[in-house]
Amino acid sequence: MNTIIYLFLFSLYVWGAVLSYEDEIKEIFPREKMREISEKGTEEIKKWVVKKKRTVPDRELFKSSVILKNLSLVRKEAPMSADYIYEKLTENSGYLKPMYSQMLALYRSGRDKEAFKLPAKIIGTKAAGNFALILSKLDKLNPAELVEQMNIFQSSMIEKQVTYAVKRTQKNSVIITALSALSVFALLINFVVVVVFMDSLKMLSSIFV
Repeated sequence: MNTIIYLFLFSLYVWGAVLSYEDEIKEIFPREKMREISEKGTEEIKKWVVKKKRTVPDRELFKSSVILKNLSLVRKEAPMSADYIYEKLTENSGYLKPMYSQMLALYRSGRDKEAFKLPAKIIGTKAAGNFALILSKLDKLNPAELVEQMNIFQSSMIEKQVTYAVKRTQKNSVIITALSALSVFALLINFVVVVVFMDSLKMLSSIFV
């Protein structure tokens, strides 16, 4: 949310600067160059939107791993079938419920391989691929082994989130620095304009006095 606010404020600064110095900008940046900058900016925004959309499924996958881990701990003396696990994932999931429901249907119709490919196909993240690999071994894993697999999966996701948080903090710092620099630049420009305007007034006064 903070990143969105910073980007919004930065956009306002840039838009104000463009409106104030439109003619000067046109001289410095030809129309083709401005179009190129605009296209790059649009592409970056699209990448950011796609990344945000992938964050929700990954968070749901982590929740699914917690469900599997808890099931394994509760039923540690009784191995669970893949059918039973898919049922529980379908019952306890939100965003990914349609995917698990489809996986369960494919599994029951004997199309195991198609079912295991769904997470990577629908979500398209590395975490989804790793989770699908674990799901493909459900009938071969005992509860203790499944708990171990879930621990490894959760650790990898936590590490990824920590790395992402660090990068996000660094990006926020860059944005804040850029906004501060732009503010100083705007103040300097305004100061120069006022000085030039005052000098012009003095010159006109000396001419007409």
